[in-house]
Amino acid sequence: MAKFTKHERVRFPIPQRELERRWDAVRAAMKAQNVDLLIAQNSHQFLGGYVRWFADVPAEHGYSITVLFPKDDEMSLISSGIPGQVGPPVYARRNVKEVIALPYIRTMNHTDSLEPDATAAYIQARKGKKVGLISPANFSAVYYTELLKRLPQVEFVDFTNTIDEIKAVKSEDELAYIRKTVALQDDLVAAMPTIIRPGIFEYEVRQRIVKIAEERGGEEQLIMMSSAPAGTPAGHLNMHYQNRQIQSGDNVMVMIEVNGPGGFYTQVGRVWCFGQPSKELVELWEIAWL
Repeated sequence: MAKFTKHERVRFPIPQRELERRWDAVRAAMKAQNVDLLIAQNSHQFLGGYVRWFADVPAEHGYSITVLFPKDDEMSLISSGIPGQVGPPVYARRNVKEVIALPYIRTMNHTDSLEPDATAAYIQARKGKKVGLISPANFSAVYYTELLKRLPQVEFVDFTNTIDEIKAVKSEDELAYIRKTVALQDDLVAAMPTIIRPGIFEYEVRQRIVKIAEERGGEEQLIMMSSAPAGTPAGHLNMHYQNRQIQSGDNVMVMIEVNGPGGFYTQVGRVWCFGQPSKELVELWEIAWL
């Protein structure tokens, strides 16, 4: 396997030894279950994702990447674009034999056949008989159904639980990045008293959280929040509903769920009170810390 050299454009790459540990564990499981090939697909990197875990490249912004992981060769990726102008860039490809570049976009349904066509051709060329699907809930419906139609002779099995069992056992390299992600969340919580105040809009709070998160290694942010007068449920709402101006006497709930170095996720939720917290809120807080 070619030696990996960190590129200046990749801020927090997963160590090569960690990727090789994963690949070796997966291939051992494939051999035990007589699986010829695995397929994983994501269109974003929220909550981690199997594409990032296998290849250390993120799928982003609704543009899907499909991982084709054979038992006896380097993986291939299917990615939206044209040859020579498609991600991931060459310097970020590790254990990737080929990137199959195709001009497909999920919102242009006349391109829907390109991904399953390419996948079926790949499997047929390898004479694959048993194919493991990793989290088929992350596949597009068209990709999944059309793939089954094209390969009626292939046995498809759900391989998700096997991969999840491998993922659940964390290496020291993974734990190091998870600790960095937790530290990132702690930094965001510590910064909140300098950000949040009466008169600021919820979306402005979000903007400032995102800035700090990205400075400390976050790549995608899921930040839910809501403000409400004391005694009124605030809950946590998505960005579309974060247009309220925070007032004196409000309670403000902020749920920070951003990924950190290596794409790992943690989350933390806190309530800030611009007035005296209610007895019920204090009791719930104490229960949460038991």
